[in-house]
Amino acid sequence: MIASGSLVVPNSKVVTGADDTFTTFYHGTSANVVSDIKLQGIDLSKGSRFSDFGQGFYLTTSREEALLSARRLYGNKVDVVTFKVPESELSNLYSLRFNSVDANWQDFVKFHKTYGPQDLLHAGDPYDLVSGPLFRRFSGPSKSAIPWADRVNQTSIHTPNSVELFNRYMLKTE
Repeated sequence: MIASGSLVVPNSKVVTGADDTFTTFYHGTSANVVSDIKLQGIDLSKGSRFSDFGQGFYLTTSREEALLSARRLYGNKVDVVTFKVPESELSNLYSLRFNSVDANWQDFVKFHKTYGPQDLLHAGDPYDLVSGPLFRRFSGPSKSAIPWADRVNQTSIHTPNSVELFNRYMLKTE
C-alpha cells in the first residue's frame, strides 16, 4: 500500500540475504537515548508534532547523515541506532514518498511545521512511513518551505505497526 508510486529509498544500503534484500536505516541521537531505544524500543511520543512529516521517529539511510543531524542537536556525544529491515516487509507499510521538493512536499511540510496535527492522515488512513527531503527553513512572504541542499532524504515512521516492524529489525549490538 504505497501512495505516489513505489517506495524506493535513495542511497539505501541493500544487502542480499537468502530470500530477501534489506534496507539499512540509521537514527542519530545522544548516546544515552541510543541505549534507551535499544532497551525499550521506539517511542513515538518523544517526537515533535511540528517535525517535517509530523510526530514520528526519524531515520535516514546514511550513517553519516544520522550522525550529522544528531551533532546539530546534541554536540559530540552522539551515536546511532541501526535497523536492517527487509524490503518485503517495508513494501507492506502504507507509505508516502516525496521524490522531489515540489508543491506537494512544500504543502505537506508547511502544514506539519505550522499546525502540528495529532494524526498523520491521508484520506482517513494514517501513514506508516513517509520519505523525502529534509526541511531547512521557510523563505519569503509566502513562507515557502526550503530543503537542505546536498543532504540525504529522511524517512519517518508514525504508527504502532511501523514501530513494531522497526523494533523487530533493530540491531541491538553493533
